Amino acid sequence: MVHVQNATITSYLDWWRTTGAVDPVSDDRTNWLARPVALAAAFDPVPQGVVLTAQTPMTAPRDSKHQPAATPAMTRETTVAAADFTLPDTLEAFERWLAEADDLPGARWSRRRLLPTGPVAAPLMLIGDMPDDDDIMAGTLFAGAVGALLDAMLAAIGYQRDALRLATIALTRPPGGKIDATSADRLATIMRHHIDLARPRHIIILGQDSCRILTGTEIIPDGDALRSINHYGATTAALAIHHPRLLIQRPMLKRMTWNALKTLKEPD
Repeated sequence: MVHVQNATITSYLDWWRTTGAVDPVSDDRTNWLARPVALAAAFDPVPQGVVLTAQTPMTAPRDSKHQPAATPAMTRETTVAAADFTLPDTLEAFERWLAEADDLPGARWSRRRLLPTGPVAAPLMLIGDMPDDDDIMAGTLFAGAVGALLDAMLAAIGYQRDALRLATIALTRPPGGKIDATSADRLATIMRHHIDLARPRHIIILGQDSCRILTGTEIIPDGDALRSINHYGATTAALAIHHPRLLIQRPMLKRMTWNALKTLKEPD
């Protein structure tokens, strides 16, 4: 019964996210008639000869569905400074920090943290937004029906999860299953550092929320919209697909997801 209720709540929240109602209401007064500056800039073309930099807002043109999208480049110094905490320089020390740090964003959401698993320099690194309830109960990432579907998806392109790096942006599950904006920014910084240390060959981003947090863009699960995640000057190719939890609820999305996954299929 609890699983059914959670699925119903998740489906309800996904419906509102699809409509664009994703931000909490503020107690501060808002001039609803004023045109937001960011929105106005988003539809202004980039002048000829202007080069986008890390300080320049990056907005994709309306007809750029099949163009690669990338997050702004960054350096280790600026990223770590923005995080307000010191990030370890080795993967072993970083994983220990994830398990023990009191100032880790989301540390108070739950007592149980689900840590990343898998080898360094894995062929694929899978990144979800947060653990599901089944994960927390099982004590492992991508458990239950979601994990079974994910394993089938990976097997179809020639991979087994034991050979891959598995992680979630948040190690605990926030109340209501929604990561607040402040925590999301800090967790994104931590995940980019994680990618830098883990050095995967490719990344699969699972779900709209994960994609927005890491790249600032929406998922286009057609296989042509490969993204790149910049981390401390390096770049790793990333493919964004719908999360298996959504594919269970909306099976009609499986065909598009499969078309995207085939781009990473291991040769026979």
